[in-house]
Amino acid sequence: MAACRYCFNQAIDYQKKNGRIGKGKLRNIIMQSNLPEWVKDTPCHIRQNAIFDAHQAYTASRDCKFRSCKAPRKTIKFNNCNFSHGTWYPLLTKGLGFISSEAIPDVSLYATQLIKDKSGDWFCIFLEETKTTPQPENRIIALDPGVRTFLTGFDGQNFLEVGSSDMGRINRLCKYLDDLMSRISLSKV
Repeated sequence: MAACRYCFNQAIDYQKKNGRIGKGKLRNIIMQSNLPEWVKDTPCHIRQNAIFDAHQAYTASRDCKFRSCKAPRKTIKFNNCNFSHGTWYPLLTKGLGFISSEAIPDVSLYATQLIKDKSGDWFCIFLEETKTTPQPENRIIALDPGVRTFLTGFDGQNFLEVGSSDMGRINRLCKYLDDLMSRISLSKV
């Protein structure tokens, strides 16, 4: 956790001083910088994912904050190749075990995450592919009159927007009509 936070903060600091750069170049700069030994001892992918998170955070907002050790929620992101035989980094964590409330897959096809919440509980996130079953065609659609769109519908699977982006045009036409009515009323006097 500390190594992830350290790399994240170093990447944010570098971008705040030098501006935004590509995430690959940022990774190379931070990984080849003068990192402490305790950070270098952690696996490369974990540090790399933290640097990529910092790049994404800085891209979203230039005012992004550093990660604090007192943050109530802490996250470590793993690549899919780091998880096998039902654990992360099986060679590094040999002899260590954990108990889970649900079955954990032996292999993950996608990236995984470990999250520690403010109460100290750990949660792991695994992505699963689910197959959607098509719904029968004779279904009900819910309609909602809106402000940004004239009408929005939802049929249980898809959203349908009627008159999307037309409210500005309607407002301009109404203003034009009001101006015409004003000129007509002023010309009769």
